[in-house]
Amino acid sequence: MLPNFRGNIVSFSVNSAGDATKYLKNLSFTDNDTVRDEPQKIQHMKPLMTELMTLLFLILCALGLGALIAIQPVVNSVMANHVGSALMASLCSMIVSILIITATWRSLGRSAGSWSAIPTLPWWVIIGGDV
Repeated sequence: MLPNFRGNIVSFSVNSAGDATKYLKNLSFTDNDTVRDEPQKIQHMKPLMTELMTLLFLILCALGLGALIAIQPVVNSVMANHVGSALMASLCSMIVSILIITATWRSLGRSAGSWSAIPTLPWWVIIGGDV
């Protein structure tokens, strides 16, 4: 349904974003409204807008990472041709990846975990990253 700008916004229900109904029911726009009333009406929308911006950010991150994954074989091929060995290119790529992961991990202040728990894992879990 469309908003009725002479009175309250008509209510509608959205299955995937049911909170939208709750926020939009409280908004009203009449001829007597002044500009100073607008911030109070917008306050109702802030939680919904925050959720939408977070969702948009996560979608853009997923698209960006997907694009980076798609170009990785090309970059690895160029590196292999330049250094003369696919194994050397793989080793260089893995070292850079480990350095980036370590720097990120330390900057987030995460604990080191338990190295002694690794031998108790099934073999297929341990080699899962190499498949």
